[in-house]
Amino acid sequence: MSGLETLSPDQRAVLQLILVQGRGYADLAALLKLDPDAVRSRALAGVDALGLPAPDEVDAAERARIADYLLGQQDDGERIVTFAALTESPAACRWAQALRERLAGVAQTELPGVPHAPSANGHAPPAPAALDDPRSEHRGGAQNVGHPGAPRSQPSSRLGGAVLLAGIAALAIVLAVVLIGGGDDDGGSPTTAAQTQTSTQSTRTTATRQPTAAVLAQVNLNPTPSGGQALAFGIVQRSGGRLMFAVQAERLPANNAQELYALWLQGSSGASFLGFVPRPVRDQGTFTVTTELPVNARDYGTVLVTRESTTARPATPGMAILSGTLRLRA
Repeated sequence: MSGLETLSPDQRAVLQLILVQGRGYADLAALLKLDPDAVRSRALAGVDALGLPAPDEVDAAERARIADYLLGQQDDGERIVTFAALTESPAACRWAQALRERLAGVAQTELPGVPHAPSANGHAPPAPAALDDPRSEHRGGAQNVGHPGAPRSQPSSRLGGAVLLAGIAALAIVLAVVLIGGGDDDGGSPTTAAQTQTSTQSTRTTATRQPTAAVLAQVNLNPTPSGGQALAFGIVQRSGGRLMFAVQAERLPANNAQELYALWLQGSSGASFLGFVPRPVRDQGTFTVTTELPVNARDYGTVLVTRESTTARPATPGMAILSGTLRLRA
């Protein structure tokens, strides 16, 4: 039994229309001649009335966001943010999983996925990976965060101000991790494992001391004709005088060790290679990485996620999977 049979008729009707027919809040508002906020309130009241124990660590606003996520009422950017936030909270993960199991008994399609909670010893999952440079002797591992589940609609690039603020919080941990190797244009010198370790320790210490930096750009990456259902969300912040770029992507086609994903900047003056995503994207179809942008990043107007057929440093971008506009604030 799902527990919906215990709800008031208006709450039960709204949840059933959402879960069985895949209706959205705005769609139901037009059907029922109600304000969309009133429809959402009924849906959230129905979720609360299911009687799932609410952990003290998960407040009403967070529970509402999780409910919107599981009911398929968030756009793709919001879903990425919610999924990322769940990876940081064991209590929220447990509550989301319990709610998902309760709603799954009614839903006619698979509900969005819930990540595994951080371990009981309090340690969070491994931090997102830094982009890998082919010149480095140290190849780091990409940390896949799982799959937020199949969407109820086609990908959308509509990310409002509230989504940006949530995205900043969700990707903050990414920007505290130093890149293993960059994609500078001068060829540079190889980075040794010892140098990488020292740099990483220094950066993490600095990140702990410094206040949250202002976001200089939000980048919404949408699929090219070769990208299928893929999409990604990124933010740029200044940290210690450097421009750091964090990207979280999902629904990417799987690849292998000989065919890696990479990030590029592209503009009228050419393309700048930022680095490889360290490990292949498997069936989860996701990655979260961070890298440093070059000092002339403002000379480029486009960010690309490409699929490279070589593990050597490419001279030009491979097949573009995702593309987004980069507009850096002064």
